[in-house]
Amino acid sequence: MRYKALTHNFPKKRMGLIQVDNKTEMSDTDRWGERYAANFEFFPFHEGGKYSLYKGVLNGSSFVHSRHGHMCVVRTLRNRCAESEGEWEPYLRIARETEKLIPEFNCSVGRKVFSFVAPFLTCVEQKSSFVSLFRLWNPHDKRFKPDEYVVVEPYIQCHFRRLDLNTPAVDAQGGSHCESHNVENSRTENSSAKSCSSKKSVSPSSKNKNSLVPASLFPQSQDDAEPELTAFGHYTWHRSGKFVVTNLRGAREQEGSPYKLVTPTIHSVSRSYGETDDGAAGIIDFFDHHVCNTICYAWGKYEEPNANCTTGHVTQHSSSLNQPD
Repeated sequence: MRYKALTHNFPKKRMGLIQVDNKTEMSDTDRWGERYAANFEFFPFHEGGKYSLYKGVLNGSSFVHSRHGHMCVVRTLRNRCAESEGEWEPYLRIARETEKLIPEFNCSVGRKVFSFVAPFLTCVEQKSSFVSLFRLWNPHDKRFKPDEYVVVEPYIQCHFRRLDLNTPAVDAQGGSHCESHNVENSRTENSSAKSCSSKKSVSPSSKNKNSLVPASLFPQSQDDAEPELTAFGHYTWHRSGKFVVTNLRGAREQEGSPYKLVTPTIHSVSRSYGETDDGAAGIIDFFDHHVCNTICYAWGKYEEPNANCTTGHVTQHSSSLNQPD
C-alpha cells in the first residue's frame, strides 16, 4: 500500500488560542476498514539514537473500532522533523514484510507463536501549548511540529526481551520500548495472525520431511522448549531467499500466549530496507550466530557470491545427522 499525504485531507482544528492536546491526523483506512488518530503525551518516555517515543491513546473514527482506547506509541525522528512520508518508507516496509511472514510462520509450525500489528503513518495535527512548559520539568531533545510525519504503533506494557538469540538476553533497560543495536522499537498488540486448522510442523525439505531428528544432536539452550523463536529468522531467508528478519524482540502476557513483537530489522541482499540494513554482511552475521534446531536444520543458508555472481545464493544443508548446525 502506498501511503498518501494526509495533511491535505484533514483541515486543522483550532480551539481558541490554547491547544490542550498533542494529537495526530486520522490515519488512512486499514485492512479492517478502521481509521485511527492518537492523542499523546507532552514529552517522550524514551529517546534513543534516532527516535523519540511518546505514549499515547488511540481514538478510532468510531468508538466501536477494535483498538479504540488502546495505548499506543507515537514514534518521531529525534533530531529533526520528517517532512515527507518517504522518510518512513524503509521502516514501514520492514513492518509490512514482518506482518506478511508472521502468519505464514505460525501456520507452518502449527501454533500462534508471534503476533504483530504494523504501524500506520500519519501527521501531527496539533501541538499542545503546554509542551514548552513541560520541557522545563522534563528536558528532552525532540521538538516536533504540526504536519510532521510520524508513525503510530501499539504499546507493549509487558517486560520484553530479545527472542532470536540462542541464549536469551533480557533487555538491559528492563521495560517496554527501548533500544538495541541502535534500532529502537516500540509496541505491539494482538495481531491478526491467521488461525490455522492444520497442526503440522514445518517440513525442512521434501527429502527430509519424514525423517525424525533426535534433539540430542543439537546444541541445547534455554529456548529448547520453543525452538520456533530462533527458527523464525532462518525461516524468513528460507521463504524469501532475499533477506533475513532479525533483532526480534517482544513480550507475552502469560505462558503459552503469543509473543507480541516490535518492528525488527531486515538485512537484505539488495540492501533496500534503510540504514539498519547491513546487506550481505548482516545476513552472514546472522548465520554466523544462528544455531539450527529440529525445525530449521535442513533449510538453506546464504552463501557469499563468487566473482561471477552479483548476489548470494542458497546452499542446502547435508541431511547427515552427524553434521548438525
